[in-house]
Amino acid sequence: MKRRDLLGSGIALGAVAAFGAPARSADAVDDGLAFTSPPVVQTPLCDSLSISWTTSGLANCWVEWGYDRKLEFKSKASHHGLVELSERFHSVRIRGIEKKRIFYRLAAQELRYGGAYRIRTGKTIHTDIFSVNPPDADAESVSLTITNDTHAKNDLLDVLIARVNAIGPDFHVWNGDICDSFNSEEQLARICLRPGTAKSTIASGGWAANRPLLYVPGNHDVRGLHAGSLVKAMSPWPLDPDDPPGLNRSSHVSGRYCFALRHGPLALIGLDTGEDKPDRHPAFAGLADYEDYRRAQKQWLQGVLKRPEIKSAPFLIAACHIPLRGLKGDNDGRTLKGYAYYSGQGHDEWMKPLAEAGCRMVISGHTHRPRIQKPDSDCPVYQVVGGGSRANSAALIRIQADKAELKLTIEDLKAKQIHQLALKR
Repeated sequence: MKRRDLLGSGIALGAVAAFGAPARSADAVDDGLAFTSPPVVQTPLCDSLSISWTTSGLANCWVEWGYDRKLEFKSKASHHGLVELSERFHSVRIRGIEKKRIFYRLAAQELRYGGAYRIRTGKTIHTDIFSVNPPDADAESVSLTITNDTHAKNDLLDVLIARVNAIGPDFHVWNGDICDSFNSEEQLARICLRPGTAKSTIASGGWAANRPLLYVPGNHDVRGLHAGSLVKAMSPWPLDPDDPPGLNRSSHVSGRYCFALRHGPLALIGLDTGEDKPDRHPAFAGLADYEDYRRAQKQWLQGVLKRPEIKSAPFLIAACHIPLRGLKGDNDGRTLKGYAYYSGQGHDEWMKPLAEAGCRMVISGHTHRPRIQKPDSDCPVYQVVGGGSRANSAALIRIQADKAELKLTIEDLKAKQIHQLALKR
């Protein structure tokens, strides 16, 4: 299904009249406006990043931030001079940051809209102060955790979130199929920005308030009546001027879900494999356009692999939801029968440029069966696959790398190692 932007238009803020003295609270104001998710840091670049969250009602929101707890700067979301308003979803991009840890908190001011010149403001609420590091190509080391195929299973997510927070990686990668399908905006908000149960929400900061979340779409994530609203919760990466048009043909939705990130010794490429059946499949009713989208990602990939910060990385790896290599007899997703166990088109479009650039491994999910597939004469790249959505198949992938060595471990929900791999530079 194509993604369509359902972002509501903002309302011009004219004269406003306050109806109550400002007050601060971590979660709510007199049973009124409340933060209904923790902040979720996303799409980090060396000089900017986005923070997304939800509220319980109409609010004017912003981020207060700085390089210490004084929070001397303020960022808001606006377009064409108009501040963005929403009754649920909010996202602010902080720009012009330096390569050091930033501190931030969210702010939300309750609004009651009675028409132009009759906009009344309520109390302002704040979250606690969080902190996060932007990517830094000069860092000495890097650590990642990677999950996939969580399918909105709260019990599973609670365990994974607790484990990720205990490990404390630099980044967490959510490698697709975070839902079965998106059928309401409430469901979209809960799954994307408030995963797990209430115990892992506002107060604790979830798993991406103090580290960036790197989201890679899965085939289930583009299913459902509200799949086109995914951009409200999972922020796309900013488009570059030289990006091929096939990455995003919309006239009103900006951004892309493929990305290239450098932190310390690691360059990470994120690719969007899309659906697991051909575009002509009757299940899509003409709403699939993934084959051209994958071809456009090849053109984008060939360009980003030439960037100096990517070429110079001691280790290059890629993440995509559907594997790019299958096992003998696996369906490649190009026939109307069954569904893909690996992406045949993704393999044909992306594997050669990745291998030629020195990519060491592709990390995927989708099959719900953890494995490490060794390179062979046909493909000189490791294919790593994560676990499933049940307690007996779920897994967490961990990566730790310095300039000399990269170590990958796949562990089960009890933190027992089930696969491991070490690569020298």
